[in-house]
Amino acid sequence: MPQFLSDPTQKRSNKDCGEKFLSLPGAGCRESAMRNLLSVIAFCAFLGACSSAEKYAANQSATERWLGGKQGSADVRVSGTWEEVQSGWGGPATFVQHGSRISGVLGRYSAKGVLNGSTVYLALESSGWTYYTAVLKKHGDRLGGFYSSSVPFSSSNQGDLNLRRIPGPSGN
Repeated sequence: MPQFLSDPTQKRSNKDCGEKFLSLPGAGCRESAMRNLLSVIAFCAFLGACSSAEKYAANQSATERWLGGKQGSADVRVSGTWEEVQSGWGGPATFVQHGSRISGVLGRYSAKGVLNGSTVYLALESSGWTYYTAVLKKHGDRLGGFYSSSVPFSSSNQGDLNLRRIPGPSGN
């Protein structure tokens, strides 16, 4: 059983309470341990916040490098509304094309991408984080290819992604 000192200005030995990270005069072993635990938790939360910001920045940087390396001249138009051939994305896709750059939505995700010839390269994001990348080829009224949960795209964890254009008033 630890011996508690009656004079709060006296230092406790390591034998009384174990090593101290933060100790205040007059605080018992239990209070010091709780203060130490709370300090460690606060420090870890701070590191986690920094780490999250760095992870988001790295994710966005990888996305921009991947898309930038794929951009070329656009040989096709993909502006308009597209429906999913298979379900799972949460709704239709709507793309707006400006030259060889694309923006829009695919189901629950914001989409940004580039064209190179008839190939579409997409990054699918939510809350500033790129969750999926996709490589699609345009064939008539269809966009078909694959998506990956990797940035940049990886064929080692790909799934099918197929869209069909919904004809609009402009004849798209």
